[in-house]
Amino acid sequence: MVDWVVSVRLGDPDDAGEEDDVTRMTDEAFAAWSKKLSVSEEAQVLIAAIRASPPARRVQSAVGNVSGVYPSRKMGWGTQFESHRVELPGIIAMEYTTDVLEYYDQPPSFLLRYQHVDGRNGAHWHTPDFFVLAEDGARWEEWKAEDELERLAVRSPHRYCRDGDGHWRCPPGEEYAAHYGLAYRVRSSVDIDWVWTRNILFLDDYLRADGPLSPAAVLDAVVVFVADTPGVALDALLQRASAMNATADDVYSLIATGRIWVDLRRAPLAEPTRVKVFRDEHLARAYAVVSEAAASPRNSVRPTSAQDAHAQDGPGDAGAEEAETTTGAVVRALLDGTSPTALAAALHRYGHLTEKDPDGPRPSARTLRSWHARMRAAEDRFGCGFVGLLDRRAERGNRTPRLPERTHQLLGEAVAGYETLKQKSKAAA
Repeated sequence: MVDWVVSVRLGDPDDAGEEDDVTRMTDEAFAAWSKKLSVSEEAQVLIAAIRASPPARRVQSAVGNVSGVYPSRKMGWGTQFESHRVELPGIIAMEYTTDVLEYYDQPPSFLLRYQHVDGRNGAHWHTPDFFVLAEDGARWEEWKAEDELERLAVRSPHRYCRDGDGHWRCPPGEEYAAHYGLAYRVRSSVDIDWVWTRNILFLDDYLRADGPLSPAAVLDAVVVFVADTPGVALDALLQRASAMNATADDVYSLIATGRIWVDLRRAPLAEPTRVKVFRDEHLARAYAVVSEAAASPRNSVRPTSAQDAHAQDGPGDAGAEEAETTTGAVVRALLDGTSPTALAAALHRYGHLTEKDPDGPRPSARTLRSWHARMRAAEDRFGCGFVGLLDRRAERGNRTPRLPERTHQLLGEAVAGYETLKQKSKAAA
């Protein structure tokens, strides 16, 4: 395991460790980031001071609250949190969100100016919870429990309020940040994805591990089993892995490293009967699309109608059920035999056709009509329109043999004559 790197920024050299896997920006990278986002010189000076400063204050525990230090691998030091129910999940999100480049706890304080509820003007020094450098800009963040924000909004409505979409805001903080062309964001406990946070904490040791615990052949066997059994329940996989001489740690390590895929936002890993495992994210999403389509009222009419039609043939006629099972097997075979890249392309098309999370520019009307036609054809043939959006490049072209059978026979004899122990010359063959 990689040693947890603690307290480098807190100024305690006795607690410092090696900065393994630290991803903080170099000065050159910071300059490139500033240029890319057109950060003003004034803002660059401010940000550079924040990056070089220790925390403005030490966090403290209170009644009903637990403070602590999270050993950040991204930053290479211990990051303080004042609330294990709000700020710690915020740190976890920043630690494992790729668009967050750096984050600093308890950045230098600044003066907030706002009007009190009785109309008096007021000001006080404020220390935000974090300062965050992300791919799209820099911002201060303040994390609070939802019920606390509601109380503060009553007491100080000019400091905390909701916007038209119901999101919390801090107008005086935004005003200060806007002076530098930066942002100020209030984050509520309702923003926390607790399933994902629990799973990341569950996998934390595996995400920090130096390498696999078991031989590569054992891990490869587990990966192959998952590829051959898409959607296998995690508890069943753990039992199967044991029969392969793999441990539970091996399985969780494969999940942490992405060699097998689990939707960490769907179900807790601590409840393995609810967790489904796939070879990759694209296949998991494709299966979800197919399952959703099969469960829709429109598609459920097909098997029901078929069963009603065959009911007149008397008991024991399993034709409709057999046909339905065969169709499902064909669909699964088509999905399992498609590469992740091709599945991603199909999901892209599906997203635009259904307007569910479409990515990229909208295709032309002609292209959309073509995709619709492919879906309808697949629906008629397989009972699953999604498979009509799969790329089948490997099946394209005319594969009818073009050489006479006698030619193939002579070629075979020539190759057989060349591939001998004596190895006659190519010309002789």
